[in-house]
Amino acid sequence: MAAQGRRFLIAMGVAVYADAAIDDLPGVRQDVERVRELLEPMDYTAVLPELAADPDKSLVEGIEDWVLETDLSSRDTVILYFAGHGVKAADRHYLLCANSRPGRYTSALASEDLCRPLMTSPVGHLLVALDTCYAGAGTDEIARLAAELASSQRGEAGRWMMAAARGKERACENAFVEALASVLDQPRAGAHQEYLGVREVTERINEYFRDKHPSQHARHSTIDSDGHDPFFHNKAHIRGLPADDLDVDTLTRLRRQTRGHFDARGRGVENASDRGDYFTGRTAALTALASWLSAPRHDRKARVITGDPGSGKSSLLGRLLMLTDADHPARATASAQALPPEGLAVVRLHARRVALEDLATDLSAALGLSTDSDRDELLAAMGERTKPIVIVVDALDEAGTAGDAIEGNRIARELLQPLSTLSAIRLIVGTRRPLLPALGRAIVTLDLDEPEHITSQDVTDYACTLLLDAQDLDSRSPYAGRPGEASEVAKGIAARAGKSFLVTRMTARALVHGQITVDTTCPGWEAELPSDAGQAFAAYLERFGSDRPKVERLLRPLAYAQGAGLPWSTIWAPLSEALSEVPCPQEDLRWLHEHAGAYIVETSTPNGSAYRLFHETMAEHLRERSDDAAAHQVITTALLARVPRDPRTGLRDWPAAHQYVRDHLATHAAAADSLDRVLHDSEFLIHGTPTHLLRALHAVHTDEGRLRRAIYRASGPVHSSASPQQRRDILAIDATRYAETALALELSKERPWRPQWATGVLVHPALHSILSDRGSVDAVACTVIDGRAHAVTGGSDEDVRVWDLVDGSLRATLSGHTDWIHAVACTVIDGRAHAVTGGSDDGEVRVWDLVDGSLRA
Repeated sequence: MAAQGRRFLIAMGVAVYADAAIDDLPGVRQDVERVRELLEPMDYTAVLPELAADPDKSLVEGIEDWVLETDLSSRDTVILYFAGHGVKAADRHYLLCANSRPGRYTSALASEDLCRPLMTSPVGHLLVALDTCYAGAGTDEIARLAAELASSQRGEAGRWMMAAARGKERACENAFVEALASVLDQPRAGAHQEYLGVREVTERINEYFRDKHPSQHARHSTIDSDGHDPFFHNKAHIRGLPADDLDVDTLTRLRRQTRGHFDARGRGVENASDRGDYFTGRTAALTALASWLSAPRHDRKARVITGDPGSGKSSLLGRLLMLTDADHPARATASAQALPPEGLAVVRLHARRVALEDLATDLSAALGLSTDSDRDELLAAMGERTKPIVIVVDALDEAGTAGDAIEGNRIARELLQPLSTLSAIRLIVGTRRPLLPALGRAIVTLDLDEPEHITSQDVTDYACTLLLDAQDLDSRSPYAGRPGEASEVAKGIAARAGKSFLVTRMTARALVHGQITVDTTCPGWEAELPSDAGQAFAAYLERFGSDRPKVERLLRPLAYAQGAGLPWSTIWAPLSEALSEVPCPQEDLRWLHEHAGAYIVETSTPNGSAYRLFHETMAEHLRERSDDAAAHQVITTALLARVPRDPRTGLRDWPAAHQYVRDHLATHAAAADSLDRVLHDSEFLIHGTPTHLLRALHAVHTDEGRLRRAIYRASGPVHSSASPQQRRDILAIDATRYAETALALELSKERPWRPQWATGVLVHPALHSILSDRGSVDAVACTVIDGRAHAVTGGSDEDVRVWDLVDGSLRATLSGHTDWIHAVACTVIDGRAHAVTGGSDDGEVRVWDLVDGSLRA
């Protein structure tokens, strides 16, 4: 990441006007000074003090001179704030300067001219804030200028605009700065998040306005941004905490992105911020993995780490990753046989709540391929590698929508199974047992619940280490310095927890923090301890007494969270209210973090901090008494309610919606069986995140939904990486191809042109061309797998391919024939779909299990 550049603040305002016909604004000087007081502690240097109070129109010359003298660079950040009168004329928005005259716009300053010197400079990050009446009209014109300049500027130049009021609104004096001060003083972000995003700040300013100034609405926009808006420091940020920082180097980015997961698990603790290393046992499993990684020849089989929930699959993988780091202190205490070789190239992936496409994109980037590369291109590149690479994929069973195994099966069949046998790829997967068949037969399973990988002493030692808490110098453990008592209690914990390290950790930490107590002098005291994760979590909740329902209702939204988790600032509280029908003020979430934060994990994302539960078992516990489809329905309705309405049209303003809504609304709606009503809003087709929406489209049921699905998929590979404006045009053309004139009109209503007619076949390309993407197809048979229609094809390229006919995707490629395939037939054996392939010059007939892709005979 580039070094931090300089930070400058240009704050100016006009309080006194020379012309008596223009009202003075005495509060402006206070606003300018307050902005300076807010931003200087964030390392901003206030410049051009001579322009701060009542500048005239020549202020642009002063800004231009400063820009030329300062030699701004792409690493620098500038905020330009202007307060005063703004007027909206017939041609544009103007700022009234100290010497302006009423109705004489030649004496005023066009808004875009205010920042033109900065817009044309190489400054990396620029935020223009207009605190005037009708400011939205001014920032629109500034945005147009930025867009015009973007194509001619070198590199990326993030230009952000904030307006204190919409284009047709008057602004209240002092209101914008009062709201900004309130937002910056009370951040809704955790210690990992360094900056508050401009979108988040604007949304919270509008929350303030709704309470204090309901007639005023702030706006924001951006042009040519790389997604990084480093303007407002988060006062809750703590430097040095492990964070999911973005980096141009993909491997470094992935390492940081997953550090909060793998680092904590690898040390046997709950959160990355927890001190100490409590990992215990698992020597046999680590030794087996180290031996396999050290072997000069690859056996062409993946290693799969499995076991019951809480058996420590993620902890083992986290420890292994630590040991691959030559400089990590964990290597000093590990057995020599458990040390993997130094210098391994490792790609670490966390599959929780992600899709096949997300993992493929990360792998493509790691290999230096275009992120638009499809699965076949990725596999081809992997197959051509000669230099070894280790790929670690954890939480495969948690992929996709919470509680739904479809995506995990899809990732296993379509991506991981083909990777298993590639000579340069050593694949390690962590998953629960139900997904093992989907990984095929080219695997070696390390079941952590088997006797060779665990003993009761391992669990006892782990519990004792946690109870002694010797690595935390500030520990308040009642067992600190008392090894005899700690050992006795540890044996009781282990006896109840069995093989579950999760239950052991939850119980031991509850004892350390005084959440539960035991009296070892009482007969049968061990029976009071939890024996499974549900009991341990319930015991943790019990300590809240009458507040337990409050804790559960506040945590329940996290059990349904998608992606990295829920953002605190604008989504978590509304979802809690919707699911529980109980008001959820922000104070409740602060209380939750203070009193029940032990099992909440904060993850830094490009859009700010996101929060999730520490372990999937806890999410399952919170969901077990709920109807998942009904819960997703409530969440879908609540997320739709969070999308602002355009005051002119009354329609949803999707560009202003929170990123979580645009990313995950389709997933929640599909799980609720209500995606059709979401797709009825044509603007969501434009602004919903394409990768997530494409994945959810199988859930539509109505005729309109199926038609919109077909239109959206028709050019999916093209528009999914396009800008919203480009996607609008592409979809309008595809709607015309499908003779869906009404939708085409909706999509193109604000465009200078609209398609009148379009040629082309009216079906998704996957259903008429992709089946023959490699050589000719000479044999086809159809069957049903997992309740979905599939086709099995064979031909000149020697491979058998299995296609999902519902969405046109390739389910599996089955390799083994060595010559042309002329015959394919399908049948059912033991209730599972099978294919029989042959007619080949290789003289072989093969029988394939189509559920897991394995060769049966």
